[in-house]
Amino acid sequence: MSDQPWRIRTELVQGPPGPGKFFSGSASWTPGTIGAGASVTKTVAVVGSVLGQSVVPPGFSLVLPAGVLASGQVTAPDVVTVTLTNFSASPVTIGAGTVSVAVAVP
Repeated sequence: MSDQPWRIRTELVQGPPGPGKFFSGSASWTPGTIGAGASVTKTVAVVGSVLGQSVVPPGFSLVLPAGVLASGQVTAPDVVTVTLTNFSASPVTIGAGTVSVAVAVP
């Protein structure tokens, strides 16, 4: 880990077997309490990403509670918006962690 937690890491990495490559990025995030049926979002810098590219389902460094789904979408050049949606019937609280995303390079 970096000794500068505010710093966002982006890099070009080799993807799964095959010719695919991915742009990736990560950021610190404290989602907090998400109400039943509600969502919270976080933008992550992913240098090289463009609108229309596919986003691999985002990862989070903590185990997400049952009923919470993570999704991502390129919303602007070099920006992925990650959404956590609580599909459960009760509010959930998620502590501080790191969200990681990868965008497929065509």
